Amino acid sequence: MKQRIRGRGSLPARGFSRRRMLQTSAALAAISVAPMLAGVSHAQTFPGGPVTIVVPFPPGGQADTLTRVIAIEMAANLGQPVIVDNRGGAGGAIGTASVVKARPDGYTLAYSSSGTVVVLPLTNAKLGYDPEKDLTPIGQMFEIPLLLVGRKGLGPSNVQELVAAAKAAPGKFSIGNTGVGGLAHLVAEYVRTTMGVDFLHVPYRGDGPLQIALVGGELDLGVVAIQTAAPFVASGEMKPIALLGAERLPSMQGVPTLAEAGYPGFAAGTFGGLHAPAGTPQPVITRLSDAMSAAVAKPAVTERILKNSCVPVGSSPAAYGKRLDAERKQWGGIISRLGIKLE
Repeated sequence: MKQRIRGRGSLPARGFSRRRMLQTSAALAAISVAPMLAGVSHAQTFPGGPVTIVVPFPPGGQADTLTRVIAIEMAANLGQPVIVDNRGGAGGAIGTASVVKARPDGYTLAYSSSGTVVVLPLTNAKLGYDPEKDLTPIGQMFEIPLLLVGRKGLGPSNVQELVAAAKAAPGKFSIGNTGVGGLAHLVAEYVRTTMGVDFLHVPYRGDGPLQIALVGGELDLGVVAIQTAAPFVASGEMKPIALLGAERLPSMQGVPTLAEAGYPGFAAGTFGGLHAPAGTPQPVITRLSDAMSAAVAKPAVTERILKNSCVPVGSSPAAYGKRLDAERKQWGGIISRLGIKLE
């Protein structure tokens, strides 16, 4: 019998074809799993050197001070130094943008606030970064409560009196802000619409001039951080009207929240958290978040945060992400109602 010889155009033997297919499938599987394994490997050895937290504000402020306190304990948890690098400018945009451009390896992080990852992206079309696409949340470190204050000698001394007086004379009472579209402006507008009154909005170039105007008596009302207001309240140069957060604070137990004063559900404030560049391996994000949460939970750190008139949080990446989504929805609605356009 003549043996048939397979030509070049003939199909390969069944065994050979199956073997080749298995080899190809194995190669493709290895390629798809490789990045995952690389991320796990990186997380197992992370950190292998110093971690830097970029605080996009000048040194000496509340954000800088508390981040340094937390960074010390994070370093102890991670076994590597955690360095705080101040890169201020453009309301926090410059420092935040520098982290967006950093390698997504967990070694460069951003201190994040409502201004840098919520309000600025909603009001500045030329910001240069989109926090929802370019950054990954690690967790919220602390809450920075806000206080509605009045000048010394202001007639109304509480929310009920202020609402009654403002309704009797619409536009009579002035309330300061640090620029149209800024957080202070948005919170003041939130307060006004919640109370159902009309205030005269007066813009100032920063917190300093606004405080001077309040103490000097040229401004009736202002929304300020509690740490900023505390010495003026203690000296009688500012009159506390209402806390704007969800809970009372130990440092101002006698001051009710706006929710307690008849407006349930009202809550407004700012916060300090951490973000990493998008693409940072999830195990690294988890490692950093755990280290931050453990640091915030240390009694000495908790005490320091409370002494700075803030509330310790130490949340997970998922919880911080939900908080950010809620903030964007809340302030985005107010910005739309005010007719503030992206510039």
